[in-house]
Amino acid sequence: MSDALSHITRLGRYQVLRELGRGGMSVVYLARDSELERDVAIKCVDTSKPATARLVQRLRAEAKLLAQLNSPHIVQLYDVVEQDSMLGLVIEFVGGHTLTQRLQQAPSRAVVLRWLAEVADGLANAHQQGIAHCDLKGDNVLITQHNVAKIADFGIARVKLDDYLAEDGAVRSGSVSGSYFSLSPEQATGQPVDTRSDLFSLAVLIYQALVGRHPFGETANKAALLERIVSSPFTLASDAQSVLGLRLGEVVSNLLSKAPADRLYTASEVAEFLRNAQQPEGQQADDTTQLIPLQPTPSAAPRWKAWLSRGALLAAGFVVGMGIIKYSPLFSGANDTVHFVALDTIEITTDPEFNDELMPLIQSTLQTTAEQAVLSLQDTGLISSREFDAVEGDYRQRATATGATSILNLLADCGRNKCDLKLRKYDGPQMAVTEQRSWPVAVQNLTDIRNTLRAELLALYPAAAQGDSEMAVSEDIYRTYLDVFLDSENGKQAKPEHLITLDKLIARQPFFIPAYDLARRVSQRLNTVTGDGVHLTRLERILAYAPDALNEDPSILAAKIYVKLQQERHDEAEELFAFAQQVVKDKSALINLETDLAYYGNQPQRLLELDRKNSVLRPSAKTFYNLATSEYSFGNYTASMAAVDRALELNSDYSFALSLRGTVAMRQGDLVSAIRDFNQALKSNQSGSNYSNLGVALMLSSDYQGAIDNFKRALEISDQNTTYLLNIADAHKLNQELDLAAQYYDAVIDLTSPPATIKQFRDRAQAFAQNGNHSEAIKTLNAATKKFPDQSDFEYAAAIVYTMSDNQIAAAVAVEEALETGVGKVWFTFPWFKKLCVNESFRRLTQPETEGLCAD
Repeated sequence: MSDALSHITRLGRYQVLRELGRGGMSVVYLARDSELERDVAIKCVDTSKPATARLVQRLRAEAKLLAQLNSPHIVQLYDVVEQDSMLGLVIEFVGGHTLTQRLQQAPSRAVVLRWLAEVADGLANAHQQGIAHCDLKGDNVLITQHNVAKIADFGIARVKLDDYLAEDGAVRSGSVSGSYFSLSPEQATGQPVDTRSDLFSLAVLIYQALVGRHPFGETANKAALLERIVSSPFTLASDAQSVLGLRLGEVVSNLLSKAPADRLYTASEVAEFLRNAQQPEGQQADDTTQLIPLQPTPSAAPRWKAWLSRGALLAAGFVVGMGIIKYSPLFSGANDTVHFVALDTIEITTDPEFNDELMPLIQSTLQTTAEQAVLSLQDTGLISSREFDAVEGDYRQRATATGATSILNLLADCGRNKCDLKLRKYDGPQMAVTEQRSWPVAVQNLTDIRNTLRAELLALYPAAAQGDSEMAVSEDIYRTYLDVFLDSENGKQAKPEHLITLDKLIARQPFFIPAYDLARRVSQRLNTVTGDGVHLTRLERILAYAPDALNEDPSILAAKIYVKLQQERHDEAEELFAFAQQVVKDKSALINLETDLAYYGNQPQRLLELDRKNSVLRPSAKTFYNLATSEYSFGNYTASMAAVDRALELNSDYSFALSLRGTVAMRQGDLVSAIRDFNQALKSNQSGSNYSNLGVALMLSSDYQGAIDNFKRALEISDQNTTYLLNIADAHKLNQELDLAAQYYDAVIDLTSPPATIKQFRDRAQAFAQNGNHSEAIKTLNAATKKFPDQSDFEYAAAIVYTMSDNQIAAAVAVEEALETGVGKVWFTFPWFKKLCVNESFRRLTQPETEGLCAD
């Protein structure tokens, strides 16, 4: 080993800290970048030694390769330094362990599959650049402290069949490079290689990691192993098949083909197979063997899940739109030092020379900038203009209803070339103006509007601002962001191309935090609408590109937690939150993160406790409404009504609270109060669910024509909503309009063919039952319970199906189960349940509500 390599203390701006490892002619050091203040690894070689000439060439070649790669799953090149006779590659320091070392700790199969998928992602990135790694093995895969896999050591890689180490660009053949146990047949025989060689090595790695041995047997005898790699056909053993699963086993078998042309899968495709790998056949639920993904199998879904997951209240094929009680995320804080800033609707006036095409851009710039600036304030929460505007009265009254401690009012007067902005702050007991700022901005310069508004707003809260860490963004990037924001309606009308555009935007400006937040909303909407995990995968990749400096940003952490929870990686989500508790000082951000964790992680008890705390921290119509929904989901109807009443005391026209109160009243059989509340809710919110809710209440009151009229209004808003169609069909049937009823039932059946979701199965089964096709109704119900064995959303539908088919025993059991999940007794007062009145169990369970039904 060169003496020079043994006594390095500094290379350029890098302070050498300690040695990490060494080979025959090189040393790897841990060093500190004095300018960027981060730890790095430096691979050093002494260029003055003739014996190292080849290694120097290889090191320079590796630098050229790494410079082309940009993946969160490849160790990144930062710099190349030369000093005296030293050459060093400055690369990302990964402070974890190798994959080989981590596998010795027996991680779960799910974790190993994720690591392998990340390795495949890294390979895919390299292969897109025409780069083959040529030495993929467990020792060249590093697992970071955050459990992310990264491929290292591209020292012998090949590029588009051109060897960087050859002066003439010719491919070197007749030589073997790489670790012998991971070689492909073409490598082992010294033949030219390309990216397909990596796929063979990847299959070896997958097999070793999951099965626990080499696919070609014992590795101690190098010559014998290489002979088997080159000559012996691969056969997938039965025990390996059971571990890998059918589909992944097929992929691995194909990639272990001798001829490169026979390997049919790309690295990207392998990554997707790894992510979608199913639990192996024959695995028992109580098996605790490592590398096997265990899934919990609860005997029954708890009551809270039955209500929150369905988003609708079942009633005789009628569904009360429980979207009204779906949890509405809110800001809150951890103690009474948290402040709440309400943003009033931004007022924009224009003169005749103003270009109206600029209005959406200017309006969005002002709105998003003001919101983002408030959210950046320490221990300060945002009360949206939507929530604030929903309350009538003067500023003092509206502040009381929303829990605001101050109010911001923004005015813009725009002409041909400029806008005059005026920002006012209201606070104090009377909510009077305490500060005001005015300034002009150019109408065409959106980033100037953004930057000046942000600076002026933060200046109104000097104690909470604590310096502005927001980085500048170019005009073209900001306009691209706004285009996506407007076209997607802030994520509500998301399209896959929106996420692709944001991905590219973030690659150009990785410090632009609002783009990450919008990417989360777009991905969230796409995932909800399509159920396709590819959108979550893309969001996860976008987040992985975030610079280290953003790892502690609450927006980034919130997006990461959301992804983990949607992928059912709950332990990792909890670890992220624990990390946030250590590094995030903003109490408001922390409770928002915990609220996300509880809501998206299906932790109702935790969510209930947070809602109770929030209603004390920020007494407002919204916080009491959220508390009411949580109490309702647990069957705490008295507590739910008390919280609703508090919400309506603060805002008597709050449509969501009115709808919830009507729902609770209807469940308790108080139809007069339910009809009153739904009618009042419709005065300010003419939604399909409110019309449908009113229709159900009227139908329960035997006002079938009134019910039909309201269901028609609901269908005018959403004409293919199968719940509304089912409701109106039942109303026509009760009104003795059997032909019309049959047409609507048929429409439900057509729209749910083939059924895929719980709602589609449920509506389809009820439509068949009401149309008299009992065999299809029962088949649909059975298929639903097989597809969703842990859901309790089918009991009421089952009660209808079995009642209509005259299976009284099964119907009575379904009635009891429906009541246990929170369905109100009032839903069993419809005429088709009359045939159950001869069943003593039915009468006992449903009285007194069904006394009138069973009186005759």
